[in-house]
Amino acid sequence: MRTSIIYHKTGRFEVETGSTILEASKCLGLFHDCHCDGTGQCLSCVVWILGGEQNCSPVEKHEAQILAAHHLRPPIRLACTTKILGPIRLQILVREESEVTAMMSNPSQIMPPLPGTQLPLVLMKTTLHGFEVFAVNSLPHDSVRILHQFRSTLETLLREHGGQIIETHGASVLAVFGLEGEIRDAINSAVGCSRRLSVACKELKEYLTRHFEANVGLGIGLHVGLTTVGKIGSAPREQWVVLGETRQITEQLLKLTGAAKADILVSEPVFALIRDRFPIKRAFSARMPGKEQRSNVFEVQAQSTGFVMEMAA
Repeated sequence: MRTSIIYHKTGRFEVETGSTILEASKCLGLFHDCHCDGTGQCLSCVVWILGGEQNCSPVEKHEAQILAAHHLRPPIRLACTTKILGPIRLQILVREESEVTAMMSNPSQIMPPLPGTQLPLVLMKTTLHGFEVFAVNSLPHDSVRILHQFRSTLETLLREHGGQIIETHGASVLAVFGLEGEIRDAINSAVGCSRRLSVACKELKEYLTRHFEANVGLGIGLHVGLTTVGKIGSAPREQWVVLGETRQITEQLLKLTGAAKADILVSEPVFALIRDRFPIKRAFSARMPGKEQRSNVFEVQAQSTGFVMEMAA
């Protein structure tokens, strides 16, 4: 029995059902690296399944371990172990020439991890609106102290909810949820973390108003989607980076919190998975990057009580 396979930017072909992706590539005469003789010991043959993931053979324990060791997971698969059970669409992920040369000169060398991939992730962008104005008009001691207390509270909540900081700039922080585990759990964790942060920052806002007459407020944008993610730089300064439309929409949600005077705004994909779990205060439509139609945006209500931010003198 035969089925179809579509190689991104190459074409559609008929192949034998039950053959591995690597076997199909070789039979079709396509260039497809493999430096371990198809034993699943390296990452030289990895592919990205763009469609028909359900028509691939299940991920077995050995493949899962190889992928996890390099911070990868489906839809990234090893072509030498993944069998084609029905129509699929994929892209061969070509490695850097220097990596291939190193592998050929030293067959026992483990192939370096892929520099970037695309994963379903929850992004959280948060900031203190008005903090820059406060910092300009305050003593260095006060502005740095307030920023330190905000960051310490945020980092504590992120640890408790499984989030990870990706980058920071002043009072703005970009964090990610879902690098491990199920995406639905990551969404619930991100919203829970945001609601607790909102409660904690109410005391901060009151403190700044009372002692400095400063108008500072929290803003959080949450969105979930396929995200380009990877690591850049070299040890010991290697760091995560996230790119693409998911990030752009998250940043737009954060901008909207200022105009809407809302602490937490989430996108429609997030709302669809939390609507029965968290209270929603209101909804409105707004323009989003990469979208022709206006998108629905939802304000999540903060917890009535929660984490307390200690305001030291």
